[in-house]
Amino acid sequence: NNEWCHIKGKVPLNTSKDYASEVSSYTKGLGIFMVKPCGYQITKDGYSDNIRMNEKDKLLFMFQKSMSLK
Repeated sequence: NNEWCHIKGKVPLNTSKDYASEVSSYTKGLGIFMVKPCGYQITKDGYSDNIRMNEKDKLLFMFQKSMSLK
């Protein structure tokens, strides 16, 4: 078919970990799901120490946290 569909948006990492294999499965290997990091956003569950963040995102998180305590 050679049809392409490009969808741009944001998805939480914890809910999209296995989605690439799901896309591959239901497209019989023709579909591709790719993501790239776009930053860090605090969720209702809060911050997890297990998440690896780059320095900019760590600083932003600490700044937002300190501002919310004031």
